[in-house]
Amino acid sequence: MRFKSPEHRKAVFANINRFSNDHEYSNDYEYDYENVALKKYGKEMKEVPVKKGGRDRDVYLLNEEKVLKVAKSPEGLMQNTVEGDAGLELVPNVSETGSDYVLVERADRNDPRSMRFLKPLREYHQVQIEHHPSELQGDLEALDTEYGTDTLNILSYDVNWRDFTAPRNWGWKHDMPKLIDPGALSQSVLNKVEPGDPTRKEWRLILDERRRARKELGLDSKFSNEHISGRDLDKVFIRTFNNSEIDGKVVGFRYKLRSDQFGDKGFYTREEAEEVFKKMHDKTGAE
Repeated sequence: MRFKSPEHRKAVFANINRFSNDHEYSNDYEYDYENVALKKYGKEMKEVPVKKGGRDRDVYLLNEEKVLKVAKSPEGLMQNTVEGDAGLELVPNVSETGSDYVLVERADRNDPRSMRFLKPLREYHQVQIEHHPSELQGDLEALDTEYGTDTLNILSYDVNWRDFTAPRNWGWKHDMPKLIDPGALSQSVLNKVEPGDPTRKEWRLILDERRRARKELGLDSKFSNEHISGRDLDKVFIRTFNNSEIDGKVVGFRYKLRSDQFGDKGFYTREEAEEVFKKMHDKTGAE
């Protein structure tokens, strides 16, 4: 199933697009559902820096103004849909969307600054915000006044409050806070795409398109950056959180092999784990 129009995609992902009960969407960006990111932006994807956008998407820093978010799983496709349909000034502007990607306004993280911005909101919990207490509305209005944002409008959404108030999910553009992970506006986007869901069929078609694009670009590795998801790694690694710091930055997750089959050398960073994963795939594929 290939999306032929914005209306078609919205019909397929109707359960996601209803994450706001009373918000009208306005989508003025370019639709290019015939192309995967690797086919249209393959040259840039090979040359520009890539940072991990989470378990289900990678983020390519195309230039100072734009980032390319590419799905790594069916769940990543759902997140792309939410990002394109958010309809908030608080969310970075989407200028283009394809079968497996969104092209988005760049907003760089500044966690200490985001923590200051989010501090009054982190006093609340999920159960509280679902009842829209007057104190919360007052705090949101105060933020809108101070930063010129539209945070009060989030009360129209099915917000995942823990993700919404996490500094890692925020960036800054021209001194304005931007929610760089709009999946926080939808609790349903966290759900696993189940077998039989049409998204899985679409994902298989996308993988076929990527294989053809890799062949055209002369890329031999089956697992280039955009294909190694957190779910891939979880099959062969045990993931634990490490809150220690290196050069003032929290280390974050670290990975340990589930089996000694390939020679366990202790804990790995995400980047190291991906390299081990590639080597494991090459070794098993050659046997």
